[in-house]
Amino acid sequence: MHPSHDPGWRPLTLFVFMVACLGRLSGAPPPAGEGSPPTCPAPARPRLVAKSRASGEVHTVALSPDGHTLAAGGRVDGRGVLQLWDLQSGSLRWALMGQTDDVLSVAFSRDGTRLATGSEPGWVRIRDARSGKLQRTLGSLLTDARSVAFSPDGQRVAGAGGDPLEDEVAELKLWDARTGRLLRSRRREGDFLNLVTFLPPEGPVPPPSDEVGTLQLWDTRPGGHRWLVVGYDPTPSQLSPDGTTLADAGGAEEVTLRDARTLRVQRTLQPHGRNIKDVAFSADSKTLAVAAAPSTGNELELWEVRTGRLTRSIPALGTNVSSLAYRQDGRTLMTGDERGALELWDANSRRWLATLLVLEWEGRRAPQWIAYSPGGYYEGSSDVERLIRWRVGGQLLPGERYERTFRRPDLVRRALQGRPAPTPIPVPGSGE
Repeated sequence: MHPSHDPGWRPLTLFVFMVACLGRLSGAPPPAGEGSPPTCPAPARPRLVAKSRASGEVHTVALSPDGHTLAAGGRVDGRGVLQLWDLQSGSLRWALMGQTDDVLSVAFSRDGTRLATGSEPGWVRIRDARSGKLQRTLGSLLTDARSVAFSPDGQRVAGAGGDPLEDEVAELKLWDARTGRLLRSRRREGDFLNLVTFLPPEGPVPPPSDEVGTLQLWDTRPGGHRWLVVGYDPTPSQLSPDGTTLADAGGAEEVTLRDARTLRVQRTLQPHGRNIKDVAFSADSKTLAVAAAPSTGNELELWEVRTGRLTRSIPALGTNVSSLAYRQDGRTLMTGDERGALELWDANSRRWLATLLVLEWEGRRAPQWIAYSPGGYYEGSSDVERLIRWRVGGQLLPGERYERTFRRPDLVRRALQGRPAPTPIPVPGSGE
């Protein structure tokens, strides 16, 4: 998507090629007795634009364990927002807008039924993933809750945070997810924590390090079952799903891959961009995606973890990617950007698949949303047409104009599955 200079209107980078000369499309020969065929006007190139009444940023994204649901947290018009999308249909399940709290971190429980969130003032909460209903407010850190995580059995929630712009105190807390009781708490002066995760107790414990600070908490249960909670401070950082590799981008100019148990450096990656926004491992831990911003635009880079080799780059010009997540299929990347949009990309073919966007958060109705594919097909809330227009040449046409042709939930679902949709059929242009 690219910003529009039209006051109040936002283009969706959606080009639908309207045919202005149907004879040319059919390949029919010119009428008998005539010379050269008549010159056809160039096809109109309408764009779908949306009347978005909000501007915001996606700070964090997380996928449910089955890969069917996407949670995203961020800020819109200075207020915290949390949204949940169905990635099979492209529909918005629910969306919440708070008063002041930016949502900085989200995490699903292993069974996908609960969602933990962390906010800018430090609050850590648990919600029902199906409805968004608040189940419990666990407590607050001293400052930003930059990372939250459920224990593998879902009985504990850990939260970690701090403010990298201030000489604050890094803090790590562990709660009982059912009762909300605080179980453990640790602090460290002059630092912050960007990642918290649970590791099984087998093997060596990651040692404290000047380069990669760690805090350890032991949760001991009856029978001696334990889980180690570890906080890492580089930003951004991520632990591989198999628990063996830590990727950190301290300084945001290069990515260091470390052995997660010893913190020894395995290799260093040099993305083309020197402004690394986020990193994400594929489900099999073999590939690391890096969102970087070189001088020419934004790129998604895919690196082979074992060799440190750059395998492919995906141009994402103009999207200002701020957060990343890999789908379970190992092929689809989810991105959140600095304008509040969520996009799906095919990592193998480097194709943009679809975009999900909340257009209107408040008013008489529920949040108004749209999901659309590169081919121009879309699905949305019941009256989303009132918030979209079709630009054809110099004209701005009503959203209802092409609703019957391009409102195609079946083709949106197809795009979300990574399957190419058929070429849009010819429709009348602006001259009808």
